[in-house]
Amino acid sequence: MDTAQGRSPGHVSDIFQLASCLQQATGDAGWSEMERHFAALAQSLFFTVLLHDVRSGLLLRVYSNREDIQGVGGLKRAEGAWATQVISEGSIFRASGPAALTQAFANASRLLALGFTKALNIPVRCHGETLGVLNLIADSACPMDTWPEATCRAYAQLALGPCLLEHQRWRSELDAAQAGAASPV
Repeated sequence: MDTAQGRSPGHVSDIFQLASCLQQATGDAGWSEMERHFAALAQSLFFTVLLHDVRSGLLLRVYSNREDIQGVGGLKRAEGAWATQVISEGSIFRASGPAALTQAFANASRLLALGFTKALNIPVRCHGETLGVLNLIADSACPMDTWPEATCRAYAQLALGPCLLEHQRWRSELDAAQAGAASPV
């Protein structure tokens, strides 16, 4: 429950306000707006955005509000149970409590030491493909483990525009790198 306004985070007026902010935002400002919206619900929030490239199977971190935990630019292959659930199936991932975080994340001990106890990973999809993931890791005060799936999907739709723009930029970089590697010197 958003104590400042006395309603859930998916209240339609909050989503409209966030949508309006995102329409005006450019670059990282869109992710910052989402972060501000989510941070109002938690005492402590770690928010990242991953892009997924379907062709290469790679994930790229394009936004992080906590560079001291995980910075922008981290690249990894989408694999394992988490990738199957979130990337391939497009299902929301939730973890609540130390045991669940430890099972889900390699850096769980660090997250727990910083007071984080919950995780919510929301796939951002277009035409049946996952283009990105909104990753929220928060303290026990944040009610994100009770958010309805419809609320999470609404946030994913709001993130689709910025994800598409970032994805297009990254895909161009990947294609250029691949073309450069294939051309004779």
